[in-house]
Amino acid sequence: MPFFRPSIFRTECEQCDRQFPVNTGGVCDQCKRILCSEHLHGSITRRIAIALGAPMRCVKCRAGQPVDVVKAGR
Repeated sequence: MPFFRPSIFRTECEQCDRQFPVNTGGVCDQCKRILCSEHLHGSITRRIAIALGAPMRCVKCRAGQPVDVVKAGR
């Protein structure tokens, strides 16, 4: 009998439209989009930085794209 079971709650990434468990992605602090871990963190080093207190910003916001452009185009 497994101690921890996989999450049954899923949501959809606003960038790639892929469904993912809610405990693996998150919401960007800047553009307020719900994103999978690939589009939110981008790398394992960024995920560690967020765990240590860095702001949770998605890959596109960190690249410097304006928020209205990020929200308008997928």
